[in-house]
Amino acid sequence: MKPTGYSKKQISNRMYSYVICGQVFSRLGERSFSYFEDLKKADRSREIVVSTWKGEVPKSAYRFIDRLVESEDPGICGYGINWKRILVSTKCGLEAASSEMVVRSRVEVNVIDSKKLRHTVAETQISGKFIAFPLGVSLYLFGKGLLLCPPDFLQIGLKKNLLTYWDLEPEPNPFQPFCMTTGANCSLCSDQVLGANFAFKFSGAEHFGRSRYIFSNQNWNAQKRQWADFFGFFEEAEAGLDLGRLARQKKLRSFQTKRISGNNYEIKLSKLGLPEFLVYYVWDFQNRKVFNIRSLLGKLRATLQSKAT
Repeated sequence: MKPTGYSKKQISNRMYSYVICGQVFSRLGERSFSYFEDLKKADRSREIVVSTWKGEVPKSAYRFIDRLVESEDPGICGYGINWKRILVSTKCGLEAASSEMVVRSRVEVNVIDSKKLRHTVAETQISGKFIAFPLGVSLYLFGKGLLLCPPDFLQIGLKKNLLTYWDLEPEPNPFQPFCMTTGANCSLCSDQVLGANFAFKFSGAEHFGRSRYIFSNQNWNAQKRQWADFFGFFEEAEAGLDLGRLARQKKLRSFQTKRISGNNYEIKLSKLGLPEFLVYYVWDFQNRKVFNIRSLLGKLRATLQSKAT
């Protein structure tokens, strides 16, 4: 993937689309009006697109929204209760965006500094990376033992790239074998369904189960290829964003970040990355799979502490 050839000055003044997907009023309540008012007033050059369901956006906020898509609620899904809703709202929102560059977000994310965000969007475009994700949350998910699992709620990239990334159907098929299982404790999350199916198509990932903690050397290498060849990462605060309840603290140690340009980074795993990743795993020789046992260790620790007190 080669840089586009635009200069930073040219790109920083270009409009981009800020696409909000999913619930609005049910998340913000009476704050919906002020949320969109502040978002629009802070940077009138960006296009605000909202893709949601009927009744989620109060009419008083319409004047601050450039494109509003109100889909019929597709309802729950056997492969992740809200999976259809996530797909429908995102695909419709991306299709409605008129700008070449897009920030795909949710209402839980607050834009604190629009100038920083505009520069981060510009730097993502010239970086040559397929899509950029929030760095802290990405490392947090990886540090929890989740392979091929960049965040699904916040992404920056070319509209055509995001449409390719989200080009999935609600139900699994031979071209997208990774899926969620509603009600299963170790089901893949929506973040992982997106990242793993993308890696299946483009980075050589293999599919052999529906547990979020199943590991293989082939998928470990697919993870490294994803980070090296496709994905960039941005510091949330440097992008002028407050992720609110969606923010996470990274705890991973065995990695390095390389600055590509401005607030755009590449993640490189150190030689200790694999041992650190597997530190809470146990090998099942009969099934030839690796399962995460962090939750079991957590329960054991809590039991011991309760007995001690």
